[in-house]
Amino acid sequence: MPVTKAELQAASLSGVAQPSVSTNKPWHRCFARILFDYNIAAWVIGPLLRKLAPTSSALSSTYGMIWVAVVAWLPLEAGLLSRFGTTPGKYLLGLRVLRKDGTRPSFADAFVRGVSAWANGCGLFLPVVPIFTMLGQYKRLRAGRAATWDESGGYDVVH
Repeated sequence: MPVTKAELQAASLSGVAQPSVSTNKPWHRCFARILFDYNIAAWVIGPLLRKLAPTSSALSSTYGMIWVAVVAWLPLEAGLLSRFGTTPGKYLLGLRVLRKDGTRPSFADAFVRGVSAWANGCGLFLPVVPIFTMLGQYKRLRAGRAATWDESGGYDVVH
């Protein structure tokens, strides 16, 4: 359940421990996205797509199937973030994505965020590119800055 700005302020005034808004937990974020959420896409959505389009050339290779499955995951991720403020991977690691005002992103905003995270963080899973995009985002987060998709969209990742 997302935390509103008023709830954060009330918790602060009452002395109750509050969730921290942090940009320097890159491994939590990486594991949530790649190890959990994108694996859900690859292992659940991918086989469903293969059943729906068994002759598709994009789904004939494992790489192509994973790529298409991640693209299919993006609207699901947006729906989860706009409804719950989290995804399965983020939930398991205690992460939530909120706007700066403490509200959940809209579906459209969450979709743009997901595409941006996939492009700017995972390099669209093109060969060799993710090494550089992930390293760049890791350095930003370790330096105390927000990931580019959170900075441009005005999001906080709440731990």
